Amino acid sequence: MSTNQDASPETMTTADFRERVLLAVHDGESQEVVLGPEGDQLTVNGNEALVLAKLQFRRSLRFVKVTFTEFVDLAEATFERSLRFENCTFQKGLRLRDVRVGGLLSLAGCTIQEAGPGFVDARRLRVDGLIDLSLVTSKVGWDLTNLRAGDDLRLDGIQVTAKLNEKEDIPQQADLADRGHLEREMLGKALNLEGADIAKHVYVYKGTDEHKRGATFKGSTDLRAKIGGGVGFLGAKLEHASGLAVDMQGAEVGESVLFRDGTTVEGGVDLRAKIGGQVAFAKATLERPNGLAVNMEGAEVCGSVFFRDGTSVNGEIDLRAKIGGQVDLAKATLEHPNGKAVNMVSAEVGGAVFFRDSTSVNGEIDLRAKIGGQVGIVGAILENLDGKAVNMVGAEVGRSVFFRHGTFLRGVVDLTQARLRNGFYATNEPYQKTFAIPVERDQNIKNLTILGELRMAYAEITGPCLFHHVHVWGRIHARHLTVHGDLDFCGSIIGPGDSSEEFAEQQLSAASVPWTEDQWTKARTWQAAEVERKPPEEKTQQPNTTSSTSTSTPVNFEMAEVHGSFWARGTRVLGTLTLEDAEIAGEANFDG
Repeated sequence: MSTNQDASPETMTTADFRERVLLAVHDGESQEVVLGPEGDQLTVNGNEALVLAKLQFRRSLRFVKVTFTEFVDLAEATFERSLRFENCTFQKGLRLRDVRVGGLLSLAGCTIQEAGPGFVDARRLRVDGLIDLSLVTSKVGWDLTNLRAGDDLRLDGIQVTAKLNEKEDIPQQADLADRGHLEREMLGKALNLEGADIAKHVYVYKGTDEHKRGATFKGSTDLRAKIGGGVGFLGAKLEHASGLAVDMQGAEVGESVLFRDGTTVEGGVDLRAKIGGQVAFAKATLERPNGLAVNMEGAEVCGSVFFRDGTSVNGEIDLRAKIGGQVDLAKATLEHPNGKAVNMVSAEVGGAVFFRDSTSVNGEIDLRAKIGGQVGIVGAILENLDGKAVNMVGAEVGRSVFFRHGTFLRGVVDLTQARLRNGFYATNEPYQKTFAIPVERDQNIKNLTILGELRMAYAEITGPCLFHHVHVWGRIHARHLTVHGDLDFCGSIIGPGDSSEEFAEQQLSAASVPWTEDQWTKARTWQAAEVERKPPEEKTQQPNTTSSTSTSTPVNFEMAEVHGSFWARGTRVLGTLTLEDAEIAGEANFDG
């Protein structure tokens, strides 16, 4: 075949091209038949479809730079070896329904134009080898329902635009069967893999072209399939703002599910699936304002779940799932004001749960879960202005809970009836288990501030309960608290704060910068009354004597049980600390 770039485009009728295909397949001894132009492009036109349906081909077929002006129908054809379309154009559509391919199936670089039945019909397609749809440009959705693939499905750099959710968008030239199927099953779907069985991986990476274009799906991507390997979206764009952008409800995935490297999602992501590896969102953006951005209710994940490395989620994350590893939100931004940013009610997590490294959350974090590891909030900003910033009512935590340096919590922190098996640590000193200021100044030490109530009534803590150099601008309710260890409030401020935005901004600023050398000196010398440990305005230092009893009693440990010592050295309580009917087994120390 000549590749002379100066040759004129070649034209052939549909009937002549079909005859050429059949002759080439039956004549010659080569294992592969290549069909294409002598020059730049071969155009196959005519007034009839190119029908190769129900035929059997024993040699590999390869179509190169062919433009098909009419519909191409390969339904029920059998290709014992490979079938390849390279940089071909289908102006009126393509049908691959019930096709059997013994080797590779490739449509890399092909274009499917809008004219035609309104979707690519590849239902019940069977391919023993790799399926390569890389760099395909399709103005219609792909129906791969009940696909069987013996290798990977590659969708690198694919661009698919589905028909809209409107009957007017159905092509008039589509026959009645296609129109009915499009209306019932494919409107709004860019890719339909429902019921598919893929032996290895589904890759949605950037293309290998010079521009490294990312995949784009305008419409829902249905992955309710059985996938032996993993699913990876890297640099992809998934758009279906009116519904689910990715639907994996009931899917079975042998390895991990990844949304990484600039992947953006407009619409919901349904991951109510069985996943053998991890679920990771890294450098991803998910937008479903005031809605459910990620749904993992009832999911089973053998590995960990990550939202990290600059991932941004606008909408709720539902993690009411069984997770074998940890849940890690590091350097993430979550927005769901006046709702739950993270919902883990009744979740079961085998490992730890982290909010760390400048993670910012606007909305409630509901951790009423069973957590086998620790819960760590470090260097995070968690805000829920009119509700609970952290809800751990009745939670069971197998190891410690710690709030540490640089953390700012605005809203109620509720640990009522929680069970913590290895202590509670609210401290500016990382890894500290007893009160002691490090000798050397640590640039990582920042303020730890809770701007709201801390509720610990009826909680049970096995191990120490430490509040060291913490600012709690709200009341502490800890009636009937049980601590199997020491209870320490050392070098802290506790009491009602100012409800103004200015005061909140001051406290947030204080939590975002390292301690000064002066603060270190004062911490070492137990000078709790110095200015850094006072509220910024005089009015916030004085309790409101006309308010309720709970307002004038900012720290309430009535009927608490402390099986170790109770220390409040160097702590400033803006009001009354109540220990009525409390039982303290060890020393009570209020020095400083």
